[in-house]
Amino acid sequence: PLFDFFNTKIKENDEETINSIKTSYGGGGDARYMRTFERAIHERYPEFNPDGLEEYWEKFSRERVDEANDIINELTAIIREDIVSTLKDKYGDNWFNKGIPLATKKEISNRLTEYNDRFPDNPSGPDSMVCFDDFVEIILNNWDLFKDDYVEKGVTGERREKLAWIEKIATIKKDLDIKPFIDKDKLDFLKEKKELFVDSQ
Repeated sequence: PLFDFFNTKIKENDEETINSIKTSYGGGGDARYMRTFERAIHERYPEFNPDGLEEYWEKFSRERVDEANDIINELTAIIREDIVSTLKDKYGDNWFNKGIPLATKKEISNRLTEYNDRFPDNPSGPDSMVCFDDFVEIILNNWDLFKDDYVEKGVTGERREKLAWIEKIATIKKDLDIKPFIDKDKLDFLKEKKELFVDSQ
């Protein structure tokens, strides 16, 4: 089966699979080799189904990663719009200086400068540069404005602890940017937040 597997991939010019095996270095490399070979055997002999094989490839599912990114993008757009519009209602044209904490303001300004340097013919403003990494600090800085919308019912603890779900999504996003890999529990978590903040709108 392994010979047939590689022969088929070469004939199909499946560079993605071949290169993924060639470049499977580091701690996860051995697992990638093993699971790739196990899947080749399983495709020929379905009764061969080692523990964890299905779950492993589910994690690498392109559809799952795409769905996760889509959810994060939707959440980002909705939360950004809400935060920016709320700050503008409160502070007017001076929303960026009065509503954004200093360290976060610097991050957004650096992001904005980099973007406008790269795309001088299509300049942007700071409102479009607010991202998931900024949400927690902005909410904490304007607690009374946002606490009712972003603290989930029944969650206790310090203010930052009450926003842990936002920080968790920011971490998931960073992980996906590094490697297109997500497990079922994290995707289910994203779906839950989408249902709460997107589908309920």
